[in-house]
Amino acid sequence: MPHSVSCRTQKGFTLIELLVVIGILAVLIAFLALNVGKFIGKGACESYCVEKHNLSTAVKAYMSENNGVIPNLEQAKTYLTGKLQYAWTDENIGQGGYVSDASDKPEGCVCGGSD
Repeated sequence: MPHSVSCRTQKGFTLIELLVVIGILAVLIAFLALNVGKFIGKGACESYCVEKHNLSTAVKAYMSENNGVIPNLEQAKTYLTGKLQYAWTDENIGQGGYVSDASDKPEGCVCGGSD
């Protein structure tokens, strides 16, 4: 009785193998997308805090050179290089040169230090 031996002569992947690979890739992409979003939010917060610190330093420099007179925003900006990215106003500069938060501060952003 002759035996019929089936040899797989076609090369390639089965549908199941392809679906498993696509599933694994989808999980990895979802994981990366969630983590990239966290880094983008953190970068916006860091940018805001650096700008607030720089503005605070500019206010203190102006006060130091002008016998403690508190500057308005335009006067403080003369001590900065580049444009301000956030919506600072004269009302953000308070007594003693304290700089309060801008109206467009990134949500959930907390700056350290005593700016």
